[in-house]
Amino acid sequence: MQGTILMLISSNMLNKRLHYIDLAKGILILMVAYGHVWYRVCHTDGNNNAYMEDMHEVVNLWVAFFMPAFFMITGMCTNFDKARKTFFLNQVKTILIPAFALGVISHGLEWALAGKGFSLGIVAFLKGNTYWFLFALFTAKVIYYALRKLFRTLKRIAAATFILFILSVFVHEFLPQLPNYWCWTHALGLIPFLAIGNYSAPL
Repeated sequence: MQGTILMLISSNMLNKRLHYIDLAKGILILMVAYGHVWYRVCHTDGNNNAYMEDMHEVVNLWVAFFMPAFFMITGMCTNFDKARKTFFLNQVKTILIPAFALGVISHGLEWALAGKGFSLGIVAFLKGNTYWFLFALFTAKVIYYALRKLFRTLKRIAAATFILFILSVFVHEFLPQLPNYWCWTHALGLIPFLAIGNYSAPL
């Protein structure tokens, strides 16, 4: 009886949503939206003025940490112990399909509102050059999943993620001409934050 009660309590704790994580994700999404909206406003003819530019500069207060924070939260909320096929298909379903749908919708709106040619951007999509955050997230999660399976111990995984981070910085600074297919340079630089979130996930 006691064992059954403990199992039920444990199950409820694991399934319970952590509202502070939801709150953090919401705040980060608002930060991203704010930055993109004001950037568009500042670069639209007729709207660009000193006041608009000052409002956009507010983004500099959080631009250095909101993307690493996103990846840390993703690491906390992702189950990297799933079987390979299950994990990969889940990432396709939750990241790539929404990215493709978003591309179709955005190109359709451009065609409807601005008269621009309707293009699904298939080539750009296959290269992973659109919506860089989604493609960097997909690439980083797949690479980190492989690292966990390959190295297994925390020290080895930490060393591997650090090396990939250094590689990302090196490529960004000295080899910017390299094609950034599937935003792999961004992904390598953000993988350590994915790992930190994964290993700091609340039990």
